Amino acid sequence: NLDIDNLSLMKELLQAERKELSNITALVKQFVKQQKLIEQAKATIQVNEASLERLVKEAEGLNSEWDNRPPESVDLEQAYTKCLAEEKVLAEKVLEQLKQLGEKMPAKGKEDALFDRLNSRRQEYQTQMIRQKSLAEEITVLEQQVTEYEGKVAEINQAIKQCSESVQQEEMAGLHLSLVEKQKLIADKEVIFSQQESELISFKQSLQERIKETAGDLTGLRDALALIKQQPEMQQKQQALIQNISDTQRKQEQLQAQLETEQAIESTAKTEEVLLAQQKTIKEKLDIAKLEVETLKSKLNKQEGLQEKYQAVSAKLESQKVLLEATEADIKLISDENGMNFRRKVQQEMADKLLSQTNQVLEKISGRYYLRKSESEYGLALEIEDTKQHNARRLPKTLSGGESFIVSLALAIGLAEMASSRHAVDSLFLDEGFGNLDADSLYLAMTTLESLKTHGKVVGVISHVEGVRKRIKTQIEMIKKPNGLSALKQVF
Repeated sequence: NLDIDNLSLMKELLQAERKELSNITALVKQFVKQQKLIEQAKATIQVNEASLERLVKEAEGLNSEWDNRPPESVDLEQAYTKCLAEEKVLAEKVLEQLKQLGEKMPAKGKEDALFDRLNSRRQEYQTQMIRQKSLAEEITVLEQQVTEYEGKVAEINQAIKQCSESVQQEEMAGLHLSLVEKQKLIADKEVIFSQQESELISFKQSLQERIKETAGDLTGLRDALALIKQQPEMQQKQQALIQNISDTQRKQEQLQAQLETEQAIESTAKTEEVLLAQQKTIKEKLDIAKLEVETLKSKLNKQEGLQEKYQAVSAKLESQKVLLEATEADIKLISDENGMNFRRKVQQEMADKLLSQTNQVLEKISGRYYLRKSESEYGLALEIEDTKQHNARRLPKTLSGGESFIVSLALAIGLAEMASSRHAVDSLFLDEGFGNLDADSLYLAMTTLESLKTHGKVVGVISHVEGVRKRIKTQIEMIKKPNGLSALKQVF
């Protein structure tokens, strides 16, 4: 059916031939590519065969060299084997110690966390030892105070015993004195009674004489009647006097009997009952004396409390007086020389406060150096007190790089604490400052910064020094982009 007029069929055949031609072209290209790959593979095989032959020759040379190695290599191998054995023993020992501490062998890259924990535990142990030492010193002081107080108590007991003995002796003497006074009183009463009897007799005689003399006188009779009317009263007085005399005599007899009894008791051996009675009496008197002593003690304590209160008020008054004097002196300084003296005083006080804050920080992070103020014609001058050199004072320029870093860091923290109005500074940022430090100084500086973390401070460091970057675990790295901008990347 192919003729000159059948154009559609001719187009189909043409398209089929073109498709076959494109397939053939693709196959030719693929064949050429495969031929090139085969040639490359052959060249690679040849190169690998040459390399293999060279490696075989090198292996044979190495084997011959290994067989003919010098004795030093054998010694090194043995030493290496010995080091491995020692390393194994040391690892077992470290594992045992870590097990006792409740820790495990850290994985690679996590050694710093273990070192941090061990350092914190070491610091806690040192703190506990310091506390234990201070408690032992306090206990020693308390024991000394207890010994002193026991001695004072013994002295007080001895004084109480002496007082009780003196009280007992005074009571015995008082009893004898009271007995003598009673006897004297009885004698005085007897004298008074005899005088009253003589007066009564003389009064009766005079009355009778007057009655006889005035027997016929009316006035005398009236007087006699008046005396008769007063006779009951006089008789009552007489009976009262007689009763008083009898009572006085009875008391005199009782006191005389008591005196004779006491003299008999003193002169003869005392019976057990009398001794018990006297013991009971003495015990009661001793109890009374003890109560009096307790009363006196309470009064003494109250007096001491009032005395302490008075002393406290006096001390407060003195402190207020000192404060008033200091205020008046400050007012005078403010008015003198346009306040220049006052400014110097304030500067000195601020410098002392700064040194105090700095020394507190240095004691925490170093425990060796302390800043001291010295006199200078240019104003404030500083010296470094080194406790490891018998508290010798050094100039700041004699410090090494790491030591200067520690002192400067403490000064910065002290100044920040002063500027924060007594609020704690929990964060600290350092921009560079590590480039001029040698390896030992850098290690000391980084160890100091790590110790700040144990005191609750967050430290941020900006640095390009590789040694600093290796010691810091959490990092934020700034990466420069081709377009001139920068991006932040967190590194753990």
